[in-house]
Amino acid sequence: MHFCQVDISKEPLVNNLLNLYMHDMSEWFGVAPDQRGHFGYIVNDHFETNKPVYVAFDGDRPAGFALITTGAESTCEIEEFFLIRHYRHRGIAEQFASHLWNQHPGEWIIRVLEGNLPAVPFWRKAVSSFIDSYRETHETVEGSRWICLHFNNMPSVS
Repeated sequence: MHFCQVDISKEPLVNNLLNLYMHDMSEWFGVAPDQRGHFGYIVNDHFETNKPVYVAFDGDRPAGFALITTGAESTCEIEEFFLIRHYRHRGIAEQFASHLWNQHPGEWIIRVLEGNLPAVPFWRKAVSSFIDSYRETHETVEGSRWICLHFNNMPSVS
């Protein structure tokens, strides 16, 4: 398994993965596909604004993706994170998350929808396995409750 940042040439691949992701998330976000079976969520703004897009590959086969954004005060966020079900529960998602955090040292916030029951323990475990200390807060956005995991992985200067 390898993880790499991709450019716009991989946009069709990432958009296909985004449709699978939205299928999984439709349970929690209450969205349905259009008449063609698509959810209409595409990644082009990430490529147009040079936001990092990563893909997990098993050889030459895609296994998942992650979209990174920079929020307030240059805090990095994982905007979307997805692993195809075939690759779940093998430690790959934790490796993928750690790879992202190592590629972007600094302040991080991971937002997890409270109702996404499998994701909440995953992210708590992934963050606590990666770093000794993190802070958890809660926020409500448009009526949805989110758990926010905050940490800093900036190397200390000796």
